[in-house]
Amino acid sequence: MPDLAYRPVAGACPFLHDPAHPACARPVFWRPEVLPDVVRLHPAGGGDAACLRYDPGQWPGRLDRFADDDGLLLILSAGGAEHRLWLAAEPAPGTPLAVMIGLDPHAPARAEAALCLWRHLCGRAEPRRPARPPPRVQRLARALQALDGRMAGASYREIALVLFGEARLREAGYWRTSHLRDAAVGLVATGRALMAGGYRRLLLSSLR
Repeated sequence: MPDLAYRPVAGACPFLHDPAHPACARPVFWRPEVLPDVVRLHPAGGGDAACLRYDPGQWPGRLDRFADDDGLLLILSAGGAEHRLWLAAEPAPGTPLAVMIGLDPHAPARAEAALCLWRHLCGRAEPRRPARPPPRVQRLARALQALDGRMAGASYREIALVLFGEARLREAGYWRTSHLRDAAVGLVATGRALMAGGYRRLLLSSLR
């Protein structure tokens, strides 16, 4: 398990991780209300022998963990897949566990994540999750690119030139009434919405 303790202070700010290490090399822990793929685990009543039991040392795969006042977050990684788990507090070893799925708009995604975890822990083949729709992902990537350009002082025309190319700009005709101008303005607006907190939509099952 990685060491997630605070690193030495540099200036006035302590570091949770060593800043010399790339961000992509560190696990990212999400709370279940933000990411529907996080499986909420709770102690199960009745001590059913058939229940999954809390014994992470015996679970197949690499385990990363992070504990704070909000609970215990676990990431179980194996075979290119990640199973994200949350418990309000760490139970005693061997405690039977149950999954809690709230009946919110993301209940299907939460149920799918729980089933994938169950299949992994039972040694069964996991179904492949559908990839996110490429056109949707491409639009979001362009929106962030357009926002970067706008915040750096680029005009909408300069943004459209980078995103769509000179040939398409010429074909579109007069710039002020061009559909590409509308597209550039819309992409910047989408980028601003993502920056203002809408980025969390990237985590939702509707994008999977």
